[in-house]
Amino acid sequence: MSNVAESRCDEGELYGSENTRENLQISPASSVVAPRPVELRTLFDFTDRLFRAETSEAAYDAALSAIVDGLNCQRASILLFDEAGVMRFVASRALSADYRAAVDGHSPWRRGEREAKPILAPNIGALEVDPATRAIIAGEGIAALAFIPLVADGGVIGKFMAYYDAPHVFSPGEVDLGLTIARQLAFSIEHRRASASLAASEERHRAVLDSLTEMVCRFTADGEIQFVNRAYADARGTTPQALHRANLWDFVADSDRPHVRSMLDQLTPQAPEVRIENRFLTTAGERWMLWTNRVLRFDAQGRWLEAQSTGIDISERKAAEQTQQRLISIVENSSDAIISKDLNGIIRSWNKGAERLFGYQPDEIIGCPVLTLIPPELHHEEPDIIRRISRGERIEHFETVRVRKTGERVQISLSISPVKDAEGRITGASKIARDITERKRAEEQRTLLINELNHRVKNTLATVQSLAMQTLRNTERSEDARALFESRLTALSRAHDLLTAENWEGASLAEVVHRALTPFDAGGNRIRMQGSYVRLTPRQALALSIALHELATNAAKYGALSGDWGYVDVRWSSADGTLRLTWTESEGPPVEKPTRAGFGSRLIQRSLAAELGGSAIIEYRREGLYAEINAPVEAHKRVGQ
Repeated sequence: MSNVAESRCDEGELYGSENTRENLQISPASSVVAPRPVELRTLFDFTDRLFRAETSEAAYDAALSAIVDGLNCQRASILLFDEAGVMRFVASRALSADYRAAVDGHSPWRRGEREAKPILAPNIGALEVDPATRAIIAGEGIAALAFIPLVADGGVIGKFMAYYDAPHVFSPGEVDLGLTIARQLAFSIEHRRASASLAASEERHRAVLDSLTEMVCRFTADGEIQFVNRAYADARGTTPQALHRANLWDFVADSDRPHVRSMLDQLTPQAPEVRIENRFLTTAGERWMLWTNRVLRFDAQGRWLEAQSTGIDISERKAAEQTQQRLISIVENSSDAIISKDLNGIIRSWNKGAERLFGYQPDEIIGCPVLTLIPPELHHEEPDIIRRISRGERIEHFETVRVRKTGERVQISLSISPVKDAEGRITGASKIARDITERKRAEEQRTLLINELNHRVKNTLATVQSLAMQTLRNTERSEDARALFESRLTALSRAHDLLTAENWEGASLAEVVHRALTPFDAGGNRIRMQGSYVRLTPRQALALSIALHELATNAAKYGALSGDWGYVDVRWSSADGTLRLTWTESEGPPVEKPTRAGFGSRLIQRSLAAELGGSAIIEYRREGLYAEINAPVEAHKRVGQ
């Protein structure tokens, strides 16, 4: 058999000529022949082994045993069409590799051929066969053959072969048994192929579902989970296998269950799909999900049996919607007028506060130019506002006038912010308008009252000044006394001016020091002032103004400011609610302690301490006078802080 590879043949060539066909049995349709006990036993054993076979190889081995035992042959083989339609050996018993290689790939039938019948060769020696084929067959010791087609869905999928070492006449019972074995084997092969295809399809389906970021869950009508993908299992902090046969309702928020059940109960063959939003319980807490539920199976009465849900996380969207609803509620219920407009100045939204302020209903004003609300003489404001908003600028507390539906003018405070679209482009502006008519009237009234009070206080001071001058006119050294008294009143007047500018609500210590001492610093650099921000009450401001005036007057007459040189350092700080202010003179004439306390020292040490609620000391140091004032102050922040 050295020429086997070059002499490929097929058992089918045995019936290739007319003479050969005369010596073949082409079996007709199977007739009913009562099976013998040995055949029944063969079929029983074959069926049992085929049922228990876990692999294709085990099934083939069971079939080969049934063929050898049932058809009384010495050798057998099974061949199947591959995907290319070529007949290939898949199993054999007692055949040489050379023989299989020589006849592999040929078939008496085409794949899928209909109505194929068994082909039997009782005596190969009587057939006309070419020398090469005869040599191959003779070398294998084959004297008779049977070709039994394997048929599935009406078409040939392969064959099995029975080989005999001597001529063999095939009985009807053997043919029927062969066809029965073929039917059982073909069914097993197709079943395994279908199962493998289904398993592969399911694996591909699972792989696709596991690659999705969406959650997928297949469940029955009572909520029993049949399948979940990886994303679903990850959300629950477990594996898909662990969730098999778990209950879907355990993962739906309690408050959402009635709504979800009601929606699922509405599924019908005519409407097999529904979308439901509900809260899903994950290991990280509740998440809002949008589920698309589609029925996979209905029963005969139209009740759904199994459905599949595909879910996407919409928690961010729900949060945004809730925020939007809160904003809408805030806008609608705000007492302020809140209006939006586009960059062409057309009104696009109008809340209830705007209705109250301007008198227009939304359907009357939305779509109209914002110039409807602006007096003609102020129309020039709008182009400038649009330009600033288009640059992304915010306009805060813009003081202006607008017009109501009745034509009445109203004083408003206007804050304007740019409005942007999803891409961040500025598309318009949002305006918040507040009616400040009453506030403006109150401010004007307060200004009138303060001015009147200031006028009256100054008149009072003028009266006091006049009385003092009259009283002191004939007093010894009256000129000195009158100048001193007038300077004190002037210092008091400057403090009044400062408090008036601050609406008598208080004053900055730095401003009090500056106003009290600047008149004494002719050179502009001999009085040095430094300290932190401290806010004084009106009473403290007046008391310190007089005290600083007295210290400066004394320095100008006798101390550091009396000559062409000398300096005064005024320092202050505030800590733990206590003000500490120091007055230090240096580089002036030597200081000697006076034999008696003058008016100024008494004013500082007694009256000032009482007015401030603190203490004051004066030390007559030789290098210069030193004074220290300590008083409680309230904690205040700078304006704007």
